[in-house]
Amino acid sequence: MCWNQDVSINTFGFACLALLFIYITNKYTKYKTKTFDNPLVYLFLFAVASMQLIEFFLWRNLNDKNINKNLSTMAAFLIIIQELVLMFMIKNTNIRYILLLVYALFVIFVGLRQKANNFITFNTFVGNNGHLSWEWMNHKKNETSYLFIWLLFYVLPLLLVKNDLLTLFVMLSMIITLIGYYKYNTFGTMWCWSSNLFLLYFIVDIILIKPYLEYNKVCCYNSII
Repeated sequence: MCWNQDVSINTFGFACLALLFIYITNKYTKYKTKTFDNPLVYLFLFAVASMQLIEFFLWRNLNDKNINKNLSTMAAFLIIIQELVLMFMIKNTNIRYILLLVYALFVIFVGLRQKANNFITFNTFVGNNGHLSWEWMNHKKNETSYLFIWLLFYVLPLLLVKNDLLTLFVMLSMIITLIGYYKYNTFGTMWCWSSNLFLLYFIVDIILIKPYLEYNKVCCYNSII
């Protein structure tokens, strides 16, 4: 992801403050943001930002094998949490629990298969482009299909929750992820930028765009956000 410990911790701090600002304005002001109507959106984006906190400590402990392994394992579980949060956003309970069951079976299957074949190495190192590379995500040959299925569990819930901007954020981040993965084996290498730009958009919208449109008496302002 981000290319040094300072960028990682700054990204995490900015995301937390941005989420707090959006929550306060949504709750106590008239400048509300529809993207965050579902409280789980805050949790999902906090989980995304929390990866930067993990990577901050990874940067500081890359050469300590035990700490590196533990933090890399936490990063893997955080990805699972992100996808679970997206699934819990689905309003249709039948579809939600079916998807959760399929996801649980997939995670168990992949985990057992990878462990049986000694494919999983919970380790993080610096990739060729200067970003952190997750060794446990560097699938080879037929194992790459698992990666696409894993990413599919990001997409499927978003197709059902009808949150356009959140869907756009995740889809663009996934495209960047795949580019970074195939070029440098740095999975999710630019999410630190995309998440900050995503949150920055809402801050600008709340502070400048909505008040400006109100000031100029724009009627029936139905923002997609």
